[in-house]
Amino acid sequence: VLQELCYAFAGSWHQATERTVEARIRYRQVLKHKGADTCQDLPPELQQRPYFFNIDSDPFLTGCLVFQVKPGESRVGCSSDCDMILTGLGISPTLCTLSK
Repeated sequence: VLQELCYAFAGSWHQATERTVEARIRYRQVLKHKGADTCQDLPPELQQRPYFFNIDSDPFLTGCLVFQVKPGESRVGCSSDCDMILTGLGISPTLCTLSK
């Protein structure tokens, strides 16, 4: 019985790990679609370019999202055709346009 229980948990742990990896991949795809990256995804040469990052009351969540300012113009808003897509109350389809 103990051996069966250990096997069941081992299988569950492996499946949970796979689901976590898949969820992280989907999360990064969603971020890229919204024009954001995570700090870990930015190579050093891109860290030299201007960017915005999130600030949260939880210090572990601050800086988890990075929005890079592209050369030329970057549109910010909740519209799907913006370069930096933000969601939340009061965010207009095109909140602002940044130029570099």
